[in-house]
Amino acid sequence: MRRLFALLLLAPLLYAVPGCNDFVIAANSKDTFVPFSITEEGRYDAVRFVSVFDNSFGTKHKEFLVVAKNIAGAPLSEGTIFLPITNLYSASLFDYAAKQENNTVAYFCDGVQADTWTIDFLPSFSIATNETISGKFVKVTSPKQYAFAFDYNKGVSSSFYVLAAPAAGRNAGTVFFETGPGTFEQAEMRGVVYIACCANKCEDADRRCSSKVVTTEDFCTGATTLMDYGCIDDVCLPKKTECAFGCEINGCLPGQPYCNDSDKGAFIFVKGYAEGVDDTYKRFNETDVCVGDYKLREYDCVGHNLSANDLDCFYGCYDGACRRPPEPTAFAPGSVESTPTPVPEKRTAEDDAGLQIAGAIALLAIVLALGYADFAGKKNKK
Repeated sequence: MRRLFALLLLAPLLYAVPGCNDFVIAANSKDTFVPFSITEEGRYDAVRFVSVFDNSFGTKHKEFLVVAKNIAGAPLSEGTIFLPITNLYSASLFDYAAKQENNTVAYFCDGVQADTWTIDFLPSFSIATNETISGKFVKVTSPKQYAFAFDYNKGVSSSFYVLAAPAAGRNAGTVFFETGPGTFEQAEMRGVVYIACCANKCEDADRRCSSKVVTTEDFCTGATTLMDYGCIDDVCLPKKTECAFGCEINGCLPGQPYCNDSDKGAFIFVKGYAEGVDDTYKRFNETDVCVGDYKLREYDCVGHNLSANDLDCFYGCYDGACRRPPEPTAFAPGSVESTPTPVPEKRTAEDDAGLQIAGAIALLAIVLALGYADFAGKKNKK
């Protein structure tokens, strides 16, 4: 066991900087005795994950263990996680005693918890590569998008898989990465680089990308295709780019740059595009796109180069353009949206004469009524 660690510590892959990133070894731990309790102690085949640099799994642990198979002793669920009771590389495999109560392991950067790894034990799993490998796997997942580096420079992922039991001629502890949906590749190294502790450590300049994890130059993959490395979340990631005038060793051949913006600026109510060749002679063609229900990414030109701006859409964003505001309600010219004031009708002379006659008749009716009432009263007195 000590010879294993000596070999790993001298290996050239360990140029990483402690405190920024870590190298976590996935090792097969066959016939491991776990004296957790009187009722659960026994021997198990397991996968052992070991941090090379720091006490990464808490303040006292460099490693943890995932049970893959119960060999003897009291039954214990496969996939159970154990932490060691000691912090020494020379610790024996008999020293695992701290049982985890859930399927997560805390990861610490410089003594501060920075991540929580989820550990899933898969009793049966198939890897879709040139061949199909069916067997038991342990899946380690981080909520961070770029947490683990695949052989330093092949790619990054938020998860990786470790073969928990020998299968298809491979030993337990073999590492796999998912390089695409349903596509897996076996790692050359028996371990992964944990990079999520790194911050502000990436620089893309002079046809080269440099980070704490990897330094790599851009390179041509065809007559006009450039694998262009750039910084995303402090990680160097490749992107295929078309060179307008041809590709040389690690960059595009020179030519005449230009930029054409279809809507001539940030006109948010029309879906547009920007296409051309920038000052590094790379071809681009980008179309305005909604990046949220109320957010538009508008592409336009800054000199010969492409510019992208995220703009707010007050009435929402749809199909690469902001929705226009609703049209105001239309009224007749000079009209006011209110209840009209009644206007008195005009009367003629005949109307006035009619009113006078009606008034006289009404007055005569009142007089007659009063006279009848007086007559009735005198009659009753007699």
